[in-house]
Amino acid sequence: MIEIIRIDQDATRTLGVLFINTRLICFTLEPPWKDNQRGISCIPVGRYPFFKYESKKYNRECLGLLAVEGRDYIAIHQGNIPIHTRGCILPGITIGEMGKQDSVLDSALALNKILLKLDDDSGLLTIKDKI
Repeated sequence: MIEIIRIDQDATRTLGVLFINTRLICFTLEPPWKDNQRGISCIPVGRYPFFKYESKKYNRECLGLLAVEGRDYIAIHQGNIPIHTRGCILPGITIGEMGKQDSVLDSALALNKILLKLDDDSGLLTIKDKI
């Protein structure tokens, strides 16, 4: 099971931490909340089935999310800055800055880490706001 706990949000981005089976794996970057608008908003807090797939767009294995109301083609894929998200979730080993923007760094390494830690090719992802 994957869990993302969002830890900070402003007008440009949403930051979180990603756990697999209660173990901290990496940080996450999403767009800010914009009423679940396609391509520019983080997805709503909730529970979503996920699956591994080979992305032609990113030329690598990613995770796809299902059952996001009003949205499709949501993925966890590599990227660094808010514009790379397009409504998706970016993993990173650390939080930093690129081009004067908050970012996640070592995204490819973080995605590899996620994929290696998953026991199955599908499962459930839970997204929560910080407690």
